[in-house]
Amino acid sequence: PALRLIQAQPGIRAGFFSGMSRWPGSQGGRFGAITRLSEAKMYAYVSVPSDYVWRRWWLHNQPVMIVSLVFLALFGFTAYRITLRERCHRGELIDQSRRDALTGLPNRAAAEEAMQVCIKLSKSMQRPFTILFLDIDRFKDVNDSLGHVVGDQLLIEITKLIQSVLRSDDMLARLGGDEFLIVLPTSGPEMTLQVTQRLLQVFQKTLTVGAHTLRVTPSIGIALFPEHGEDVGTLLQHADTAMYEAKREGRNAYSFYAEQMGERVRQRVQLEHELREAIRLDEFHMLYQPVIELGSGRIVGAEALVRWTKPNGEVVLPNDFIGVAEDSGLILQLGEWVLRHVSSQIKRWSAGGLNVWVAINISPRQFQDPELVAKVETALREFDLPRGALELEITETAAMVDPEASMRIMGSLKALGLRIAIDDFGTGYSSLAYLKRIPADKIKIDKSFIDGLNIDADDNAIVHTILALAKELELKGWGYPKHL
Repeated sequence: PALRLIQAQPGIRAGFFSGMSRWPGSQGGRFGAITRLSEAKMYAYVSVPSDYVWRRWWLHNQPVMIVSLVFLALFGFTAYRITLRERCHRGELIDQSRRDALTGLPNRAAAEEAMQVCIKLSKSMQRPFTILFLDIDRFKDVNDSLGHVVGDQLLIEITKLIQSVLRSDDMLARLGGDEFLIVLPTSGPEMTLQVTQRLLQVFQKTLTVGAHTLRVTPSIGIALFPEHGEDVGTLLQHADTAMYEAKREGRNAYSFYAEQMGERVRQRVQLEHELREAIRLDEFHMLYQPVIELGSGRIVGAEALVRWTKPNGEVVLPNDFIGVAEDSGLILQLGEWVLRHVSSQIKRWSAGGLNVWVAINISPRQFQDPELVAKVETALREFDLPRGALELEITETAAMVDPEASMRIMGSLKALGLRIAIDDFGTGYSSLAYLKRIPADKIKIDKSFIDGLNIDADDNAIVHTILALAKELELKGWGYPKHL
């Protein structure tokens, strides 16, 4: 090969060649170089086997190659693990974004996606489906009185309670706070009604949360597809409206959406705004209904009645605004205003020689206010009221939300020298075991029993039994109708 290179290029000074060698002992491909000697008319050459170069190259670069391959292997493995972990983490984040952290239920976003699927299936199959908007009545009272830890545990127990009623195809979601959404696929009004009634029935059970025994009730709003809406937003809005209608009807109830409900909700929102302004502008005043001792005919006490007079002279009765105040939380401000005005009035009457006690109605939310005892103590101290001058009327239902806590609160109020009356007696869920421990001075038999006296034999028997029980427990039984 070297000779052929020289023959092909006469006068070449230097070059490279490769090819097969015929020399004995040098069979095979070789690679070499030639150069012309400057002091003689001849060429010198050197050649090596072709694989010699590659062997030398491999021996020289082997460590680098091995290190590079190991690095690539480690890099590839690390990249694979990071990618796998990233996929898992992304899946966890997506799942968390669709789940409620407390209960593990689907959240609003997941519920809306499920409703979108139900809408598509219902349209294609020409079958209805239903959503139930469920809100826990007076749940804020539990948070305010027992703390958010107990409230969270109660929500978990409520979740289990609801799930025990639903079918495997039904979906339960938590929208936030104490609001739940139930989606009933391919369910018409009849099946929806059955599920709703089972829900109301199962909520009759008491729930044990730590050291507390609680009983809560739901208000349920129902919206049907497509009668009450053909998109997610409309269905949710109408179910929410129906839920507020159930609350307006007395709670622990359900309501199907109807067109006229929307106007009532707008009126309620407007009334809440006006009520907030009325508290700010001090548009309330007090009336006092005397309590007369039948034996002597003298006035022994009075019941405080709050009235709202608008700037245009319109008088709004408590039946029309107390429920809104209770739901919105404004009842706490209004209740404190009433407490101070009544305390001031007792002070003025006492200075004029009229020594009577005055009763104030305490709403369920006020009774669950953790600052109730402190507020009452402040009013008593500020107006220097004598013991027994102030009476607090607490409904039986409010007292039985958490009986043990109620005993402690009423005990603290009694220690301040207040009189305690149990209002609407006979309509709650108190047992004899709790009744004998209630530190009350008086029970007021509910109006529904009094209205039936001398008309309904059952009402006669109930009233006589309550009076006999009160006598044995050394309580005063008051059986007059409750006036607002």
